[in-house]
Amino acid sequence: GGIAKTVTIPVVTPRAGIDNPYPLGAGPSVFTLRGFPYYFNVNDPGELNFSWNVNGVEPSTYNDPTFLKVNVDPRTATGTKMPVRLRIENPTRAFELSVKEISFIFKQ
Repeated sequence: GGIAKTVTIPVVTPRAGIDNPYPLGAGPSVFTLRGFPYYFNVNDPGELNFSWNVNGVEPSTYNDPTFLKVNVDPRTATGTKMPVRLRIENPTRAFELSVKEISFIFKQ
């Protein structure tokens, strides 16, 4: 007789992550965020679509879509809460996407 072996492969949902340099949610007027894709079926993160949104506004240009430079208008009142949203999707697999949202409180 033979020995049967079983291998269990866990199924994990893709996740978007944001490297948050201000974990308490308070930040300066200029800062950079980085997005990380986890558990997507690609060899290179460059194969994925990254969509950023800050306070309901999408940035007009990206040098590297995994990074987002945020420039807060200096007229913004201290204590203003700003949601930052990142959507990462695999264009070759319709259901492989994830959204991550964090909030910052602007402090001068």
